[in-house]
Formats: sequence, C-alpha cells, structure tokens
Amino acid sequence: MWILEILLGLIVAIAFYNLIHHFLVKLPNHKRQLTVKHKIDRIVPMIMDSLKGDHLIPKKKKYLITSKLLSKIWGRDIFAYEFVLNLHFKDDSKLIRFKHYFNDTLLSYCRQHKITTKSGMSLYIVADIWEYRRMTHLDIACIYNSATIDYLKDIHRL
Repeated sequence: MWILEILLGLIVAIAFYNLIHHFLVKLPNHKRQLTVKHKIDRIVPMIMDSLKGDHLIPKKKKYLITSKLLSKIWGRDIFAYEFVLNLHFKDDSKLIRFKHYFNDTLLSYCRQHKITTKSGMSLYIVADIWEYRRMTHLDIACIYNSATIDYLKDIHRL
C-alpha cells in the first residue's frame, strides 16, 4: 500500500512541476518570442522597401511570403525567425551581397531606433540566408539570451 502512495505522490509531484514549469517558464518565454516576432515582422518589410530599386532587388510590390519562429527546430529558448522572400538570385555572390546589404540596413535601423544591446550592438542580426526552390530564406536572430548566441555560433560553424 505504501508503494502505491509513493508512486501516486511522485505522479502528483511530476504533474505539479510540469504545470508550474509551463506557466512560469514556457509560456512567458513563448510570449516574449512572439512579441519579438511581431516587431521583426514589421521591420523586414520596411527594410525590403528601402532596398527596392537597388541593383540587387527589383521593384516589386510584395516580397515577404511567410515568417516563422525557429525555436521548435533549434530549441525553445532560441529567439530566431525565418522569413521566406519571393526573391531569387541567379548566383550565390548576389545572395551574399543581398545578405550584407540587408544586414547593414537592419543594423542602421536598430541604431536609429535604439534597438541595441547594453554594449551598443544591434539587437537583431541576419543569422543565415539560403535559397530553396527559387525562394530566399532569411534567418534573423534577436540577441536576447545565451541560447540564441549559441545558436548563432552553431550557424556560423556550419
């Protein structure tokens, strides 16, 4: 009988821990990730508009197709977001130039709007870029925590 009580106590303790962890850790973190996502969702189209007409980017009405949170892929504490752009580059050198132009414009935007870390660095950075099925995929990270910094280190190793 006492084994059953211990087992029941363990089950209740585990359930209680998971409930507390969900409401005190997972939910607030997910809300912060979504808040940052909404901010970046507004910034990316502005940057794309500012780059339109550049010799790399033709004038087009809409480039942004989708955006999503990457924490389900890389881990729940990651503040990284993937944007799929209706944009195709004929060669990798133009894709890399676009990444640099986009990142420079993003850095300028962050400095101008005081979206910086305590050390004055931009809070947002282009983490990765690639093309798949004639669409450009752009990963933007928010340097919010050590998990995201580790993600950036992993991406740069690849």
